[in-house]
Amino acid sequence: MRKIVLISTLPPINTSLSEYGAFLVQGIINISKDTEIHVLADFSEDMTDIKEMDNDRLNVTRIWKFNSWSNPIKIIKKLLEIKPDVVIFNLQFASFGNSKIPALLGLTTPLIARRLGFKVITVLHNIVDAMALEEPYFAKNKLDRFLIQAGGHVATRILLQSTRLV
Repeated sequence: MRKIVLISTLPPINTSLSEYGAFLVQGIINISKDTEIHVLADFSEDMTDIKEMDNDRLNVTRIWKFNSWSNPIKIIKKLLEIKPDVVIFNLQFASFGNSKIPALLGLTTPLIARRLGFKVITVLHNIVDAMALEEPYFAKNKLDRFLIQAGGHVATRILLQSTRLV
């Protein structure tokens, strides 16, 4: 049986990407009958009594936290334990945080996984050049905008190291 690990946010975390993550899991379950799926999902302190998706080939582990600097270490440690055939990252630039350092650190995880020999597919839902950085919720001033653009270009170069980027 093949093993796939998906790193994604999932409901009940309320982001646009969490619903996509749930649909991605369901799609993999439906088309791959000989596949064991491990989802390394996010958690928050206020989550209680989570009813995860139910399937005997699915294992959801809530292992990483938004804005945590230690997300890459936690995810890589779990990947080394599971030893998957393929690792899929379901990402946008702010998946791992809305603070610059945790966000960028999280986005290095696909590169680290690839360097450790894993086949890595990154599903990237946005690119910096298409983001409205002039909006106040993105950049508060010109320096902030420059840092976001520079960090975004660095992150894009890092993500391009995936086996596949879609």
